[in-house]
Amino acid sequence: MTTAFDQVTIDAKCLVRVCEKQGCSVGLADLPKPFRLIDMDHPASPAKDARCDYLFIGVGEAKADDLRVVPLELKSSGFRASGVSKDVRQYK
Repeated sequence: MTTAFDQVTIDAKCLVRVCEKQGCSVGLADLPKPFRLIDMDHPASPAKDARCDYLFIGVGEAKADDLRVVPLELKSSGFRASGVSKDVRQYK
């Protein structure tokens, strides 16, 4: 049986194992597996224009076809909510 996670195709060149940029990091040790972490700044990423730093795609805990997608934006010196909400509105 093919799951939703299996159907996600991403260029392997933009997949990473560490979520760290600009002195900030997110630990991945306790995350459910399997998962894919996409560096959205990599030229092979599916992103165009404004984007988050990373995109996490993983399998949910309830069922094998439960897909979790989480955008991750890392900020070392804080952020302004107005800037984040402006970026979110671009995707609507």
